[in-house]
Amino acid sequence: MGKHWIAQGIASLNSSLEPVPHEVNELDWKVAVSDNKERLTEHLIAFANYPNGGYLAYGITDATARLVGVDQAEVEEIISRLANLGRGNLQASCRLNTIFTLLF
Repeated sequence: MGKHWIAQGIASLNSSLEPVPHEVNELDWKVAVSDNKERLTEHLIAFANYPNGGYLAYGITDATARLVGVDQAEVEEIISRLANLGRGNLQASCRLNTIFTLLF
């Protein structure tokens, strides 16, 4: 089974960045992973309840949609923190998939 969500996620991200940057229901921009566990859990719950899930796009500023990127240590921290929250803070199981891509 292919990962059809990858193309959908990239398409959602691209459409949110152009022509006028705007967040969409199924995608939230984040500059970095938050220390606020409750807020991150709320995002996971919202996306778990959204048809076909949702996407958190890291390395993008909230106000201007400027791409700032994340480094390998940040990638590992994001994955670890979201996976732990998904396992420990949700009543129902939640599957998290990750993709990190370069956008130019």
